[in-house]
Amino acid sequence: MITNINKIKSLIDRDQKRKIPLVLLLMAIGAILETLSVSILVPMVSIIMDIESVQKNKVYLAADALFHMNSPQFFVQILFFTIAGVFISKNFLLYIQISYQSRFASDVRQRIQNKLYEDCIYKPYEFYLGTNTGDILRNIYVDSMGVYNSLLSIMNVLMEGVVSIALVITVLIINPFISLVCIGIIAVITIIIYIFIKPKMQRIGKIYSELSGNINQWILQSTDNIKEIKVMQRENFFVSRFRKQSKIYNDASCKNQVISNIPRLLIEAGTISGIIVMLGISYVGGAELSGIIPQLSAFAVAAVRLLPSINRLNTALNAVLFNETSVDHVIDALSYIGRNPDCLGIHSTDVGMPELARLHKGIFIRNVSYSYPDADQNVFNDISLDIKKGESIGLIGESGAGKTTFVNLVLGLLNSAKGNVLWDDTKINGRNQMYHLNIGYIPQQISLLDDTIEANIVFGAEKIDSEQIERAIKQSQLGEFISSLPKGINTEVGDRGVRLSGGQRQRIGIARALYMNPDFIVLDEATSALDSKTETELMKSINSLRGDKTMIIIAHRLSTLDSCDRIYKLDNGVLRLER
Repeated sequence: MITNINKIKSLIDRDQKRKIPLVLLLMAIGAILETLSVSILVPMVSIIMDIESVQKNKVYLAADALFHMNSPQFFVQILFFTIAGVFISKNFLLYIQISYQSRFASDVRQRIQNKLYEDCIYKPYEFYLGTNTGDILRNIYVDSMGVYNSLLSIMNVLMEGVVSIALVITVLIINPFISLVCIGIIAVITIIIYIFIKPKMQRIGKIYSELSGNINQWILQSTDNIKEIKVMQRENFFVSRFRKQSKIYNDASCKNQVISNIPRLLIEAGTISGIIVMLGISYVGGAELSGIIPQLSAFAVAAVRLLPSINRLNTALNAVLFNETSVDHVIDALSYIGRNPDCLGIHSTDVGMPELARLHKGIFIRNVSYSYPDADQNVFNDISLDIKKGESIGLIGESGAGKTTFVNLVLGLLNSAKGNVLWDDTKINGRNQMYHLNIGYIPQQISLLDDTIEANIVFGAEKIDSEQIERAIKQSQLGEFISSLPKGINTEVGDRGVRLSGGQRQRIGIARALYMNPDFIVLDEATSALDSKTETELMKSINSLRGDKTMIIIAHRLSTLDSCDRIYKLDNGVLRLER
């Protein structure tokens, strides 16, 4: 338990840690009120059983001397109203405590969720080459919820633990013998639960966490390939695979619910049976009924509060064990930034280009070799290439020759490449992210936001410059299409641009790449998925930028590269001049 608390503590920031004393104070006040509400019931029941004894009560005598009550019945009425007020006040304060406690845990979860997403966005590109997208979704949503549940559970353990101890002390004072018997029963049951249930809950929690990532991944794969699924009639295959993953996932959830309730059933049965048997033995042994009833009432009230408290305590402990894997996942994910400070690059998306990032001479690749993580051989070896400012370089090669990897290298996305990629005289191999602001990238498949055309062009820029939007639209020859739309640039494109044609999506991608007015543009087979007519029109837009922009254009067809100053072929890891 201490280990779990320390794990959660490492995820809470300094400001949130300052709130912990108030949380603990509210929990302590709640425990005191819970104990008080049980303690005052014993004298109340005693008074009901023997109202004449009130006249001898010290509290009554003091109140009568001070307020001249002159009537035990009036004092009893005031006492009952006071007790009712105590219960109402107790539950109101408990509401405040629960609200603050839940808000505290929710704030922690929000911060962790934000950090996980931030960590995901700022991780270097190479991280995604071997990462399951479903695991990323699991970290951000499921595992952050696991931390939230674990934190609430730990606070409930502390709260219910204090309440249980206070109530146990109360019933020990009322009847030590019966209380000790009940404590013994609960202790034995708790030890059995800890020995047999703890490892099972940890194992189930691990399965649950891992399967949530698999299910997310399967859903993403299904939606990404929905057209192929429909055409090839593979619905049954995807449904059966999903059902298999879902069954294991929900079986783990079901087992968690069942096992979490076992402690409650055992403790409730053992404790209530123990109290009844011991009180029965006391009565048979000659104890007065008038003496047993107040104790029985107190035990009943204590049991009403204590047993649920102990049950919640066990449930919370099980929840901490169940969510331990999620907590470990979050700790590991958040520790990535600490291990890789370079992934925290330039966060600004303001319009405007730092002068330092402008291209003055060209891009120079010097003796570069690269292999993917855990790969046995290099994608290319000892490549060198000079691209002078204003030049257009074409690149061809068979599928799998490493063209896209070469582009990733030139874009400065591969940290582990050997050799140097120089922007003028500055090395940019995945480190100096300032230069990314001056690179326009147009991939083969343009991924559009489910937003307006304008939002897809500026792509998250904090300051929107209408002049730069107009320039980008003109250079990408998107103006005629936008003018034909009733809402113009504010037209919604739909999920992944489903309402647009392939050529329209590519033009928006070109406009996005040109919005920041970069000096260097990379086209990674940007026209290969288009028909000849659309490709010709798009290449006119691109060729109009010759001389003004430095470009690398990757294509399968040599005709696409007719306007390039030089054409290279990448073959078996070697770069050769083709023309």
